[in-house]
Amino acid sequence: MLYSILKKCELTTPLGEKIGKITDLLVDARETPWTVKKITLKTRILGKSFAYPIDQIEKVNKAQKNVRITGYVEPETPPALSKVDMMFLGDLTKKNAVTEDGEKIGKIYNFDVSTLTKPWTVEKVLIKTGIRKRRLKISVDRVKTIEKNVVIKPE
Repeated sequence: MLYSILKKCELTTPLGEKIGKITDLLVDARETPWTVKKITLKTRILGKSFAYPIDQIEKVNKAQKNVRITGYVEPETPPALSKVDMMFLGDLTKKNAVTEDGEKIGKIYNFDVSTLTKPWTVEKVLIKTGIRKRRLKISVDRVKTIEKNVVIKPE
């Protein structure tokens, strides 16, 4: 499932009550594939931001655009800053993807997230190259470093 689609999903209780809209995914980039650790969301009431552990997710309904949690979970305050090992996918979108030599490949615009695995994993980075709107899907194991730019290793 694309990250951009997940960001449009509502987080709901087992009874179907809407908790809030998903705003981002916190991932651990030290592992391959990247493991999703938390879902952040903005509540419908008061617009507060919270984070839910990924192990509390029960089901994803792509057609209805909702993600259901297993039961009542005490939400946490989302982490404030991204680190090199733990980061929000939203912080990576629009970053430049470059080769090890510094040659620009394109801009990251999306991610392929496997919601069928427990926990969820990020399998691919999607890059817009700009050459006639050509798009690339690159496995996350080819990501060498993430700093100002995202350095991609050769195949």
